[in-house]
Amino acid sequence: MTRTQFRHDAVAPHARIRRRPATELAGAEGAARQAPPAVLQRYRTVNATAYGLTPDTAPGARAPFTLASPDLAPLPRTGGGTGLGMGYAQATPAQPPLLVANDDSLAINAQQGEPKEFYARDDRLAAARTALADVGSPVDLQSAGNAIDLPTGGRLTMVQPTLRDTAPPGQGAFVALANTICRDAAKEIIGRGLTHARVGRGDQRAPVRVVTSGSQVVGGLHELGGALAQGPVDADTARGHLASGQSEQTRAPELTGKAYGEGLHGGKVGTRARGLRLNEAAHADVGEAYVTQSIGSAAGTNVDHSATGVAQANAFVWGYHYAAVVAESGDRADQVTMENYNRSGDVQQGTTALLQRLKHDFAAQVGGLALAGKDSDQVGQILHFLEHRTVASVDEARAAYRTMYKERLASTGAMWYFRMVGSQGGQSFHEQQAASGYFANPMTAVVANLSLPSESGVIFTQGSADLDPAAQAKVQQFARVLLTRIRGGATVSKVTVEGHASGSGLGLTRKKLAQRRAAAVRALLIAAGVDAALVELATGNKNAWGAAPAANRRVVLSGHE
Repeated sequence: MTRTQFRHDAVAPHARIRRRPATELAGAEGAARQAPPAVLQRYRTVNATAYGLTPDTAPGARAPFTLASPDLAPLPRTGGGTGLGMGYAQATPAQPPLLVANDDSLAINAQQGEPKEFYARDDRLAAARTALADVGSPVDLQSAGNAIDLPTGGRLTMVQPTLRDTAPPGQGAFVALANTICRDAAKEIIGRGLTHARVGRGDQRAPVRVVTSGSQVVGGLHELGGALAQGPVDADTARGHLASGQSEQTRAPELTGKAYGEGLHGGKVGTRARGLRLNEAAHADVGEAYVTQSIGSAAGTNVDHSATGVAQANAFVWGYHYAAVVAESGDRADQVTMENYNRSGDVQQGTTALLQRLKHDFAAQVGGLALAGKDSDQVGQILHFLEHRTVASVDEARAAYRTMYKERLASTGAMWYFRMVGSQGGQSFHEQQAASGYFANPMTAVVANLSLPSESGVIFTQGSADLDPAAQAKVQQFARVLLTRIRGGATVSKVTVEGHASGSGLGLTRKKLAQRRAAAVRALLIAAGVDAALVELATGNKNAWGAAPAANRRVVLSGHE
């Protein structure tokens, strides 16, 4: 298929239809594809009557077990307007069944929907917070007070995300990531980067740079799928296929889905993929992410061959879906991911549902109203009429729709959710995505952020070359992230430490003061474990940061490949 034939809209983005949550996959729809025998389960279901709940009774404490609906629905207005609005309904069931990790160190609501919390043993929460800080994640985790007591005697506390160095959200609110699209949300959570895939087992589990900027395709995964369909692939060859996707970010991928999908159904491709720690064998660490990619075929980019071995056209498929790992059990068998996705497809469906509901519920008032245009325009026309009893202009209708939309849907970055991922049959991230029916010939890989950190906020007091506690913390965090990247396989040629000064101080010229500041930062980096041979000193130009003197009293840190 040529590039023009493989358009960005040829594979529907994961916004087109709602994500079916992991907890729903055990139902009839999931069972039609890949329902594992219950005896293979690692994490397990604990019924409501089998565990105890100790609620947080402090004033303003958050209720436990908040669960968001996966579907937009008509809901009462929250801004005082007439008519109806739309949003994702939330519930707080009193004591739902739980999915509990095999070692009793993690748990999550087992009901259908999008959980806004999980529960963790204190040591697992501490380990998760450390791992997220090590990769430079802006996301932190905090204990939220409520606790559950498992039948085996273990106690887990409720966990919710916060933004690092930021006050937690108020009662009933949730932190908002900067991004909604699954890829960009995962990128943010693991330290603002998605640069490499990990392929292979043990010593062969080396990273390779991949292109993740495409709207539908992760560079090289289609090519790797074709190679797996042809025969065994070693780790070096697999990385070569992934690296081949870097040469042209917008090129059409090789449409190898038919051979790859048939091989998945037949078992041969699955065995080869497992040998590379792909698909159900993929295992991301905390601070890394999963990506499941649809592998398109010439028969159609929405045609799946993996479920039955024959062509099966799905109404929609997602090009890919990413999920960041934010916690794992003590035995590393079970994990919790944090995810989001582009909600525009949900909004389209929700708007259509809202329009039908408004026409029904307010038929007596708007039955004679001449509606025209898109569903969103018609919703706006009805809402404006209910509010003002006048026919809306185009601008007035759109303004009425926007007002309604912002009441519940302005902060889509706060619509993240958690998922439990396990290590036994049917529980892997790959199997959950494959069983959703929203992928064609799926492939799952581990992706990581190995971009080198930079820090420009190490500010000094006027005339001083001494690091205050805040500046020390920034330097130490830079070193922490840098060392984590190096351990993960990043290549570092040097680290530049560039000193700046807005004027003289300590009896020194501006240049000498800038050099003293850079030297102080270099010493702290080395004390934190950075190889002294990597650290190079430099002096910045005067007023490089603009007219404000405070902006020039800084040291700039940069890692270089």
